[in-house]
Amino acid sequence: MTSRGFTTIENEWITLKDGTRFAARIWMPDGAEQDPVPAVFEFLPYRKRDGTSLRDESTYPVFAGAGIAGVRVDIRGSGESDGVIDGEYTERELAD
Repeated sequence: MTSRGFTTIENEWITLKDGTRFAARIWMPDGAEQDPVPAVFEFLPYRKRDGTSLRDESTYPVFAGAGIAGVRVDIRGSGESDGVIDGEYTERELAD
């Protein structure tokens, strides 16, 4: 199997209706802008810059090389995302 090239977007901002910004790291397969690809999306409180970074660096490049985008997002109030964590599995977190 041939591995596809990819680009890592270190910090893409996702702005919610209330103005809160979530920080995402994206591993985007080459050509995905012209020919959309599936994605693995993770929305976690474990800070993408440290909490899961070792695992992410060994997993998402493999997905991207296979033509699957990886999107790792810090939840509200975690890592580089705005806001305050208001508990686990709260209505706000689930709505986000």
